[in-house]
Amino acid sequence: MRIGFDYLPARIKALSPCHIPPGAACQRHSEPQGDLTMTAVAEQQTIGRNFNPQPGIRQFNLELFQQLNKEYKDKPIIAAPRLKADSSRFDAARCWAEKLERRIGMRGQRVLEIGCGHGYLSHVLATEYGCEVVGVDIEVRSAWQDLDCENLRYVNADISEGHDFAHESFDRIVSLVVWEHVQHPYTLLQTCRDLLVDGGKFYLRANLHRGATASHRYREVFFPWSHLLFDDSVFYEFYEQMGQEPLGPAWVNTLTYAQYLHYFEMLGFSVIWEHLTQRPLDENLYDRFDDVLSRYPKFDLTTEFFDVILNKRPPTEPDTPTSTKEIKHNDAFLRATAERLPMSRPMDETTAQEVLDLLNSPFYRAVGKTYRLLRHVAHTLRGSKLSANTPPKH
Repeated sequence: MRIGFDYLPARIKALSPCHIPPGAACQRHSEPQGDLTMTAVAEQQTIGRNFNPQPGIRQFNLELFQQLNKEYKDKPIIAAPRLKADSSRFDAARCWAEKLERRIGMRGQRVLEIGCGHGYLSHVLATEYGCEVVGVDIEVRSAWQDLDCENLRYVNADISEGHDFAHESFDRIVSLVVWEHVQHPYTLLQTCRDLLVDGGKFYLRANLHRGATASHRYREVFFPWSHLLFDDSVFYEFYEQMGQEPLGPAWVNTLTYAQYLHYFEMLGFSVIWEHLTQRPLDENLYDRFDDVLSRYPKFDLTTEFFDVILNKRPPTEPDTPTSTKEIKHNDAFLRATAERLPMSRPMDETTAQEVLDLLNSPFYRAVGKTYRLLRHVAHTLRGSKLSANTPPKH
């Protein structure tokens, strides 16, 4: 499935609308600010958690938490969590390497794996696929020493806050189920764009905050959307009562899939393939807690993960008009539009320049080229039809 340049705005509107309530915290200065399309600024605090419009009638406390957990014990959201043995990790790494080879071609490529964890996938790509691999993670793992080999380098760094790859580039970037834990996802996407060669491919898989399992506590917590229904303190109480180290839900940024798509477009990525991992809506639980869950689009509540393949578009389209003819065309269009709107206020030079900048953007130029091409085809077909119906001259 290919998502074209002019397809993304409609795709974003078709997905969940994004609304950030007053007071919701936003990304720091390194993230996009202001009124973007879809208000695509990632909230970095959980919004709406533990919301109850009728306090006193139902309390989202430990008692309710345990009641739901008991109810779902025989039908957990994750029936069989994966094992953590080395053999299973190697099996999982080889399975992913095969998928990546089929999807984006890995053999002999220079690869950056972001969030490499214990490093098994990086090791498999280096030893079995002839890749030159850099595996990056914010934690040093003991397995790195055992898995170290030729053409493989492990780096302990948070590359969203700086990196040592200024003079390096990569043919492929891979990140599997890590992006949801990134505090500055836009900044990290920007870094990936800069490190990827023109025409390079980026495979990204991420968990979404509003999905049923985003708490990451599904080994002990069996019911869906626990992180949306209950405050962190209830999780702490739950684990303390079990005699375990107190844990809250895992920290997951609140980006929706629609916001991810907007970020991709802003940064010059083309989405050339996508896959959404979805589960049926638990209608019973949704109806019981609709005072909380109805605040989120059902699309978001049922979408657990997304997988995308991003292609870095080469900078073939400059940000300014390429010819005097195009400048004159846009200027004439602007003035004609203003004349057709007599009720609007006079357009000052600043406003006029803003509109011209919009008309000169790559998106509008692409739309204009498509329109002109279709019009040319229509005229050609119309001319062919007229020629066919015109009697021959004698």
